[in-house]
Amino acid sequence: MKKLLIILLFFSACSITDLSPESQKWIASVYNQGWYWPLKDNQDKPSGHLVPFQSDGSFVGEFTPWTDKSGNSRLDMPIQYNTKYILDEVNEDSTHAYYRFTYRFNGENLTLYQGVFHGYLNTTKEPGIFWASLINRIDPPDPGNNADIRAWLLGTYAKDNFGTEGSSLGLKKSSRSTTVENNTPNDSNAPTSDNTSGTMKN
Repeated sequence: MKKLLIILLFFSACSITDLSPESQKWIASVYNQGWYWPLKDNQDKPSGHLVPFQSDGSFVGEFTPWTDKSGNSRLDMPIQYNTKYILDEVNEDSTHAYYRFTYRFNGENLTLYQGVFHGYLNTTKEPGIFWASLINRIDPPDPGNNADIRAWLLGTYAKDNFGTEGSSLGLKKSSRSTTVENNTPNDSNAPTSDNTSGTMKN
């Protein structure tokens, strides 16, 4: 049992040290940095709930494949709760990353992607982490066309379909100096412009 534990610890250590410098910097910019989910009714304000970033850069959140103009999702593509977003790729200056995740559709686990980046709020200029918006956001095929919907999901949530604007994922509390998790963001949190824009590696 002790030998098995040592082997597991060895592989864990290898996986951390084998990360690229860009990935290590990205992880440092999200893990234990005090990022809070935004309020549901005000995306410019942080809630009281920390985004649960892990030491490998991953986190758990929701995934909504599609909503109409009224904010409604479809029954055949429901919101998936407790989705684990796994760090997949980071760009050269560690400001943008791609996360992969599994979405259950029609009995199949599909591997999809989501862009995430560091930027500033357009309103207050406060730093934040943002979900990257889709470049081509076309309506999915009609319900019942499972093969077409599957292709739509894989094509829509692909690495090359994320832009440089987005909506809030994690924000800082205003009182940043009282606790470790509320510290002022370090250099690895530095956004790339005065809004939510930047350059994503494809």
